[in-house]
Amino acid sequence: MLPKWCTPVRQRQMVEMFGRTLGLCVYGHPQCPVEAHCYEAYLDTMLIPDWVSMDASRRGWEWRMEKQRMHALPDRKGWGKCYERRHGVLHRWDPITMEQWRDAQPLFEIMGYSVNPLTMHKTALVRVPGAPVRLLVDVEQAMFPSKHQLRKARRAGELLPTAGELCKAAVLDWKAKH
Repeated sequence: MLPKWCTPVRQRQMVEMFGRTLGLCVYGHPQCPVEAHCYEAYLDTMLIPDWVSMDASRRGWEWRMEKQRMHALPDRKGWGKCYERRHGVLHRWDPITMEQWRDAQPLFEIMGYSVNPLTMHKTALVRVPGAPVRLLVDVEQAMFPSKHQLRKARRAGELLPTAGELCKAAVLDWKAKH
């Protein structure tokens, strides 16, 4: 099995060079003292590494061209046929579909509960979809209402707010300000 760099054209070039130099100095010197001019040394140090680097460069260029053809943006235009590249990935972009998707997103997502170390109240970490912020919402009165709050609400015929209602109010307030 021949190496990859050993194509038929290059084999012919090596045979022609050997026939011309008879295995001696490749530059034609009769008594050449430079060992790098010897036929075998010239092949090993100059010619073959050049061929290998040319092949690697050609393969890299072919790969880049193939990749460019595979991932080229289509030329189609119009609603629902627009494409954009985000983070290296091709995405179909349609303003109507995007608007429907935004409307279908939840208003908020509760990521977890913890205790606020400053107030010692139970708080919820709330993520707002489409926004890079996380809100901390005080949900103490919904999680652990006191007996007084429960009795007062029963007498008035009201319901105490739930954690979800408190989070919704905080998100709507944040959206109104921003």
